Amino acid sequence: MINKSDWNKVPVDPDEGFSADHNKQVIDGVIDHTDKMIKRKKTQHKDALQERSWAISQYLKGMEMGGESNMSKYFGKREMARLQGESVMNKMRAWEEKRKRGEGVSTKG
Repeated sequence: MINKSDWNKVPVDPDEGFSADHNKQVIDGVIDHTDKMIKRKKTQHKDALQERSWAISQYLKGMEMGGESNMSKYFGKREMARLQGESVMNKMRAWEEKRKRGEGVSTKG
């Protein structure tokens, strides 16, 4: 619906070739496509989370039994790179917080 305050901006006659039915079909199609995309992305996220959880549990079980300590065998190169990047970001955030508090922060090592 058009808000009453916008009525003066809306032409009285629709554009030539305008079809309300086609317009509704396009809007319904976009909404349907968006709903499917959201559902697919949620499923992908859930699957990725389950996979990471499984890898972590297998790694910890292996460590508990004195097994392999090479994390890349459990997580793969891409996940290891993500974890390392996350670690670096956490260190940078901690350094920045210390700097803001005026604590002596060295830029060496």
